[in-house]
Amino acid sequence: MRLCLVSSERGPLGGPGASVSRLGELLSREHEVTVIDAATVDLALAPPIAFSCPQHRRSVAVLAAIEAAFGERPPDYLEVPDFQGIGLVALQARDAGHRSLRGTTTAVRIHGSHELACLHDGSWTVPGNRILCDFERESVRLADTVIWPGGEALEHYRRSVDPVAIGSARRIAMPLSGESGAAAPPQPRSPEQPLQVLFAGPLQRSYGALALVEACLGLEREDWCLTLAGEDTETAPLEQSVAATIETICADDERVELLTPFPWERFGELLGRPDLLVVPSSFDAWSPVALEAMRHGVPVLATAVGGLTEIVADGVSGWHCEGAEAAALRGSLTRLLDDRAELERVRASGEVERRCERLVDPEPILAAYRDLLGERSAPAVFPASTEPLVSAIVPYFGESELLVVAVESLLAQTHRALEVVVVDDGSFEVEDRVLEELDALERVRVLFQANGGEGSARNLAIADTDGKYLAFLDSDNSFEPEFVERAVAMLEADPELAYVTCWLRFLEGGGGALSRMGTEGYAPLGNAVRSDESINSDGDAIAVMPRRLFSELGFEFEPSSALLGDWALYRSLRDHGRFGKVIPEQLARYLIRAGSISRTYSDVGHIAWGEAVSRRRAKRMAWTASA
Repeated sequence: MRLCLVSSERGPLGGPGASVSRLGELLSREHEVTVIDAATVDLALAPPIAFSCPQHRRSVAVLAAIEAAFGERPPDYLEVPDFQGIGLVALQARDAGHRSLRGTTTAVRIHGSHELACLHDGSWTVPGNRILCDFERESVRLADTVIWPGGEALEHYRRSVDPVAIGSARRIAMPLSGESGAAAPPQPRSPEQPLQVLFAGPLQRSYGALALVEACLGLEREDWCLTLAGEDTETAPLEQSVAATIETICADDERVELLTPFPWERFGELLGRPDLLVVPSSFDAWSPVALEAMRHGVPVLATAVGGLTEIVADGVSGWHCEGAEAAALRGSLTRLLDDRAELERVRASGEVERRCERLVDPEPILAAYRDLLGERSAPAVFPASTEPLVSAIVPYFGESELLVVAVESLLAQTHRALEVVVVDDGSFEVEDRVLEELDALERVRVLFQANGGEGSARNLAIADTDGKYLAFLDSDNSFEPEFVERAVAMLEADPELAYVTCWLRFLEGGGGALSRMGTEGYAPLGNAVRSDESINSDGDAIAVMPRRLFSELGFEFEPSSALLGDWALYRSLRDHGRFGKVIPEQLARYLIRAGSISRTYSDVGHIAWGEAVSRRRAKRMAWTASA
């Protein structure tokens, strides 16, 4: 089979990781495997349009790399990491029938949740982090299955995200990458020597570096030494450097050695020194550091979280600590200091090495993938034989030439069962005679109303149409020929889907307006992704929607809204658990003119945004008459 693995992993000590590459080497024994490193993918592969954040652009570049690697022969299986939702756009594209992923089975592998790291680092509320947490959640929701490496990683993950989002899940461990150097058999240690404690990993609050230092400095005994090896981060309180914070706390205490940065390829050099590796993480999906230490015969003291609950067998390959706080770590270290014979028993037993061998044995990993790939569901079929009626609705107020282009793009759709309904929103100028010409065309009707805004114009047309689906298009927009067909196919395949939209391509409307915009398009995410209301990433008014949302379920466009009525509708749908999807391709065009709202957004758009958010909050308030 043709497999594609996407990697964005961080190495055990910081820097790039290699376990996904090792997994690719293992699977290549039986399959054709392509590994794409998201950290090094060429960002120029993404189009020069407005994305919601840098990782959104990187996710687009990952999709482009998949397309370059597979063309029109999609992989049978795509596995992406959970971290920062780097595979989000590829998963969106698979759902939209992208030619390079059509029929591909997809999985999200739990490597390490950015959301959990942010929660424990105290940075979850930072807007740049919140959107990446949303990316992770949506990726899990879109994937066919979630793969977890072992222990309680899946349950811990479920507690941090919407449990409903995780449907199918499968346990498959990760192989251990490379050899870090030969290790001599464990030699007996004299209890008279100081206890040699090692911490190895990113110097990050969620990995427990600060808590471990605090625990050691608070020990009543003096016979210990602590070495910390890894890459520094700015996750100490108030976003300070962890390494600098440790240096300040320790005040030149010679018992504490700080090695930063420290490369993973030299990790084996350290493992002849310690009596004990401590892994005090708040969450750890699967710890290569712990496994590598165990491969060298070094027992591990670890918090009982995530994959560490399986990696460390209490009293066999190490010990579990009752918590990640300094007090809990201090208690566990005190017990081992007071009972060095227990430490020597585990070190000399040989069980430490044997447990590592069992956990990273490649044969069970290969067998698990054989089962997973053997159970691949049949490729999703996008209905093509039926053409339900689509009623395309175009509000109009002036600019007749643009209206003609919009209507022509609708009549040119490859989905032929389509009618066009133009609503004249109180425009009565000489050039509006074009409405008579359009009304005379087959499949085009024109309705008239007193000026009430785009929302009320759309609502009027909805009530006067019979299409199973409604396509919404503003008069200064136009569709690529295949957009409606692809959107209808997605809606037919998923009856619960609320709407389908796409990326926009901006066109120059004169006066250098496009160059002043600084972007050539817009890439919405859909209303399922962003949990907050800081920006509009749900989508433009361009969309295809089931008519029953309005005729049966009572949704409507905000009639009093001059702007952002589409966003208000998408948010209302989200409030009721109804979500849309995005085709991550530029299948619609938007003309940018010198006087358009898009050009004057800094003047008008922020006011409109504030009004739209305020209206939503006001609707949630329950007004009652006083007694």
